[in-house]
Amino acid sequence: MNKIVITQSAHWQPSLTDDGIVTGFDDVEQAIRIILSTPKGSVPHRPEFGCEGLGLIDGQFNKVAPLFIAHATDAILANELRVQSVKITAKQFDETRQFAGAVFNIAWTPIDSLV
Repeated sequence: MNKIVITQSAHWQPSLTDDGIVTGFDDVEQAIRIILSTPKGSVPHRPEFGCEGLGLIDGQFNKVAPLFIAHATDAILANELRVQSVKITAKQFDETRQFAGAVFNIAWTPIDSLV
């Protein structure tokens, strides 16, 4: 059975993780995930949408982390107009390099009208 959802929010989108919708900060966070997981140039009518950092995934952490942070910051600020500033930090999963991986923490500041 379909749910009918009514929202008072000016900004919303269908949730990618469940049957509901996301609004406010959750909406912005989902939009940021979409931006960062979309290769730049892969959306035909929006060639500037997405992030160039995806091609860096298999690189050496110390070399690619600053580049990914720069690409991700640029992509978020260019494509998510509800965000006025972004700070991204990175931490490698295992510094002994027995396996690859990193965690990127993204802190963002909303524009005043979102709050």
